[in-house]
Amino acid sequence: MATKPSSSSSPGLLKLEEQLTCPVCLDHYTNPKTLPCLHSFCQHCLEGLPLDKKNETYYLSCPTCRNRTELPKEGARAFPVAFTLNNLKEIHTLMKKVANPQQVTCDNCTTANATGYCKDCSRFFCTKCDGVHKKWGPTSNHQLTSLDEVTASDVSSTSELLAPAKQETTLTCSVSGHDDSLRYYCDTCDESICRDCIMLAHKDHKYNLIANSFNKHKEALEKSLNPVKGKIEALKKVLSALAEREGEIRERGEGVLKEIHEMVEKMMNVLRQSERKLTEQAKRVTDNKLKLLSGQMKSAKMSLSLLEDVGDYVEQSLKTGSPQQVLRSKKQMMERMSEVIAGINVKELNPKEKADFVLSKDIKSLHHIGDIVTSTALQQCRVKKIDCIRPAGKAVSFSLSMEAPDSSVLCVPLSSLRCSLVPVGKGDQPITTTVTTTSSDLGVYKIQCNASTRGSHTVKVQVYDVHLEDTSLVIPINPCLDKITPVHTITELKRPWGVAVTDDNHVIITENSGNCVTILDREGKKVKSLGGEGGSGNVKFSTPRGVAITSDKFILVSDGNYRIQKISMDGYLIASVGEKGSGPLQFSGPRGIAISPITGQVYIADRNNHRIQVLNPDLSFSHSFGSKGSANGQLEYPYDIAIDIQGLVYIADRNNRRIQKFSPDGKFVGQFGTGGSGPGELNCPAGIAIDTAATGLVYVSEDSNHRISVFTSDGVFVTVTKKFGELINGLITPNPLVHGKEFQLQGTLHIKKTIQWGILHFTLTHPFKNYINITFMDEKFNLCDYLDDLCKVYCPIPPGTYHADAVGLIPSILWPGRYYGKATAHNEKGEEMMCVTVTKKFGELINGSITPNPLVHGKEFHLQGTAHIKKLVQWGILHFTLTHTFKDYTNITFVDEKFNLCDYIVDLFKQHVHCPVQPGMYHFNYTDTSKVPDLLWPGRYYGKVTAYNEEGEEMMCITVTKKFGKLINESLTPYPLIHGKKYTIQGTFYTNKTVQWGTIHVTLAYNFRNIANLTLVDEKLNLCDFTVDLLKLHCPVPPGIYQFNYTDTVPKLFPPGRYYAKATAYNEEGEEMMCQMIDVNINE
Repeated sequence: MATKPSSSSSPGLLKLEEQLTCPVCLDHYTNPKTLPCLHSFCQHCLEGLPLDKKNETYYLSCPTCRNRTELPKEGARAFPVAFTLNNLKEIHTLMKKVANPQQVTCDNCTTANATGYCKDCSRFFCTKCDGVHKKWGPTSNHQLTSLDEVTASDVSSTSELLAPAKQETTLTCSVSGHDDSLRYYCDTCDESICRDCIMLAHKDHKYNLIANSFNKHKEALEKSLNPVKGKIEALKKVLSALAEREGEIRERGEGVLKEIHEMVEKMMNVLRQSERKLTEQAKRVTDNKLKLLSGQMKSAKMSLSLLEDVGDYVEQSLKTGSPQQVLRSKKQMMERMSEVIAGINVKELNPKEKADFVLSKDIKSLHHIGDIVTSTALQQCRVKKIDCIRPAGKAVSFSLSMEAPDSSVLCVPLSSLRCSLVPVGKGDQPITTTVTTTSSDLGVYKIQCNASTRGSHTVKVQVYDVHLEDTSLVIPINPCLDKITPVHTITELKRPWGVAVTDDNHVIITENSGNCVTILDREGKKVKSLGGEGGSGNVKFSTPRGVAITSDKFILVSDGNYRIQKISMDGYLIASVGEKGSGPLQFSGPRGIAISPITGQVYIADRNNHRIQVLNPDLSFSHSFGSKGSANGQLEYPYDIAIDIQGLVYIADRNNRRIQKFSPDGKFVGQFGTGGSGPGELNCPAGIAIDTAATGLVYVSEDSNHRISVFTSDGVFVTVTKKFGELINGLITPNPLVHGKEFQLQGTLHIKKTIQWGILHFTLTHPFKNYINITFMDEKFNLCDYLDDLCKVYCPIPPGTYHADAVGLIPSILWPGRYYGKATAHNEKGEEMMCVTVTKKFGELINGSITPNPLVHGKEFHLQGTAHIKKLVQWGILHFTLTHTFKDYTNITFVDEKFNLCDYIVDLFKQHVHCPVQPGMYHFNYTDTSKVPDLLWPGRYYGKVTAYNEEGEEMMCITVTKKFGKLINESLTPYPLIHGKKYTIQGTFYTNKTVQWGTIHVTLAYNFRNIANLTLVDEKLNLCDFTVDLLKLHCPVPPGIYQFNYTDTVPKLFPPGRYYAKATAYNEEGEEMMCQMIDVNINE
């Protein structure tokens, strides 16, 4: 090992010794060799390095930079000699000698002290000998240096002063058989050569004497050195910036930690857990930033070291090497410098992290007192959901939540959140909004604004100074949505099917039974008919359905002859394509047609082939997509198509009871809607249209729900145009009401349809001591009398807006306490006008589960889930029932008890939560060690848990039931039914579980004059008999899909009118298989 230099050594000698120390053996270099990466090592150290063999070739890795180098066949000795290090060794010997000038004697007379040094002779001379040396002819031009000048210089200058003169050394050509010295330089091959090389291998090459070539190539090397020096300076600045930024981040981190501690110290011991959490989070953010900076600094230092090594090597070569030596290594040095420079990107090494994190204080819960927020993390956040869109005149409100990178809900102070709406296509002037929140939903913000224009708006969200990227959503602003009224009613059409509107507001309608296309003007008056009996033109139709208008004003129609016809506005046939089948340009029941506003391609709902065919504008086949099924992208009897302004394709997937969205090339994008009759649910969607000119809203017509449902383009349900009346801003004063005192009812009644007469059904219920609900009133009134009292208007009442202002007296018979009221109004046809209730659940159970399933006698069971409580609960009760279905004939109630809700909460949440319970999300993981009681019989049970707060308000209701079958595409013909005539029920029955046997409960109620429902049938039948009649199947019925077609006669004992039927099927275990409801009219 190398001996450490003495403490008396000068800094210059210490630096020189460091340069002459091999990084492998840590001793002075012995026979140093230079690798292609320009790092040097002892020959014996290189020979001891591990080798990597690949394809009979050995490679070694540089111990300094890990650069992989091919080992010459001759071994490490074949690497070029590190002549710069050998020269430095001579300089080191001389510097050690001159470190103490009094000890240096003259090399000529060997007695007197030396006073100078000759670089050409590499000898020390005394004053006398120095004078003789200067005067003697052969040495008169030698470079002499004063010894005092050498000792007064720094190490760089000293080494230069003592460096031997660059003399031509005798370097012999390495080519076998060539004994001449290397005196020439071949510019063509960029290498030193001898005289024999000129005559043989380098014949006709461009060459010159080494002395003549040296200056030119020296300039090239010096010029190439400039970028290296430039990058060195740039990296030094980067390191300085990184160090400065490191200090800022440390300072910011310390400042945030100080803020956290100051805030937490003001709280009590219950907040200590949150303090630790925030401290760890702040340290983690700080450490992560410092870790990234540390990596950058490490990379920058390594790059700087690499550049300095290369630069030092080249500089030393130019200073100390002879022209032959320099030019021999010139190519290698040039290549290495270019390689190193190209591999270092200074811009990428500039500081990437900022001291940009602050303490976001949000003290809503003792268990969540804030977050460490960084601009980097905020840039990865997104708007998670926009929901509950409520247009009311020009005022609009909706709720908004944001999602953090870890998928958690982002909670920020209101002061840091900014939201604006920008009208799409109508300028970029933003509409300011008001952002509020409530304690009931953490992370959910209510946005309110006044819409200055109709149409689609884009939501822009900013948190602190960060704009959330790619999170804009389209919000519909349609103040007229709640004021939809018929403009024209056209009664002279024969089963109208498809509708399209021209640019000049003419309406094109296909008459399915009239076999024609009818054109109406903007007032709804008939202009002409195309085709059919007495129609214009030469076109012929067979049950036409879909219709669309091309950009060049031609009409496209799909009809029952499995074809698409293109006709002029005068009814003349232009083109016709299609035939029956399932191949390209073959159709089976073509329905809706839509034309892309971007490409002009024609999209056709090929109903019975369960696909969409796409034709080019010239009606040639382009492509198709879709197949039968219920998975994403699959279709089952698609009925209609609409295309938005972006070219996205919306499909009314009728039998799957949903709307699917596709890209123009048929790739699945998304879907919305589920089967049912509630808000946002669909039942047999048959038509679809998009308001592309203004709001972007999607309008869906439903066969079985007899209504139009409205959605945003993202599938958010907006409204359903079914009820034709609404009470706006209803208010009862005083609150609470007082016994024997008057009360006042005020508000605005919006009626959308003429009311000839009707009934009002009113119920009033009181929760007695939160244990039982007592009904004080359940009556039906004459709706006209009620509206006369309320709005001073009498039947018939035309559509319009009416102000309600009535005064009443509170009966003393009503007990003090809380009451629930419900008022439902129906017109003379039994249609529901409106329903007003005063109830609201303020809690829900999320992801609840019971394990094991099934439960086992005498064994423990496990409950887990998340309770979401939206309102402060002081105390309350929990009502629990447990029912067993005994042999599918009767339900036996084993448990029907009420418990103290607060005790239940303590048991469920393991002492972490006590009453009063603050709003929030509470996770529970509870094991009942009391085990499943043996007294419970084996079998299926139905549990129901209902929680009420101290005011008797229902907090949540949880039941455990699941249906495993359903009825699809059911139809009843004729409609309405006729006394004594046959009727037919058709459809598809689906079950995913084997049915051994079971029961079917059928009820049939008759609506008597819209005043009362009379039950005519209420029976339980053998389910297996029913499957034999309906499906021609005997029990057991395996899982599957079954078609049915059943015909019977309408009994004459049923009076004419409206009927409501309900059928509920249960299997042998008492599980509910399906529940089907229908209303039907019977005529004479």
